[in-house]
Amino acid sequence: MFDFLYEVLRPVNLPFTALMGVVTCYWLLVLLGALDFDSEPSLDLHSHDVHVHGAVGAHDVDHATPHMDAHDIGAVKSLLQFLNFGNVPSMIVVSILVLSMWTISMFSNRLFNPGSILIALGLLVPNLIITALITKVATTPLKHLFTALNKDYDEHKPVVGRTCMILTSEVTDKFGQAQIDTQGSPLVINVRTYGDATFTKGESALIIKEDKGNNLFTVAKLTSTTPQQETTL
Repeated sequence: MFDFLYEVLRPVNLPFTALMGVVTCYWLLVLLGALDFDSEPSLDLHSHDVHVHGAVGAHDVDHATPHMDAHDIGAVKSLLQFLNFGNVPSMIVVSILVLSMWTISMFSNRLFNPGSILIALGLLVPNLIITALITKVATTPLKHLFTALNKDYDEHKPVVGRTCMILTSEVTDKFGQAQIDTQGSPLVINVRTYGDATFTKGESALIIKEDKGNNLFTVAKLTSTTPQQETTL
């Protein structure tokens, strides 16, 4: 027991221990009902409804990283997709990532590091690679589960004709996400523009078309002559 506590509190492991503490507190608060579990795609633990529409995971990678070029942004999005962000609720993916990094750090530093920060930094590289692979393997079955549940949800909850709120800083013919309010957790969908319409974050739009093959929805501008549909599914 003392050996375990020693490893947990070693400076080379302490950053991962702190992250593990944050994740543990989050899930304890969720279980106690003091914090709602809300992620993208969203999972309502109370109603057991799962809403997954293949979102990339990070709403606005390009907005959050203004100094990154298109290649870097594409790399970040590819990494998020590899880790199944957007196909599995974000906090589940983050929890698996943190648990894996913490566990590997504990074992690798105990076996190979007497306490050197430089050695710990060297061990961080294989730690991150192994963690990414573990997360991919662990979340892939969950991805299929949420996709299956979402398919059943889609069969009973039509989306076309509803209004949605834009989540990303812009919507183009290649990128964009929006949110539809539901009786449970919000439904996050991938959207694309219709014609030359432009949208900004927080703006309302009308869903006019669904591309089931690519899991995409086309949105159009709301005008005074556009009949607005109910947004609650």
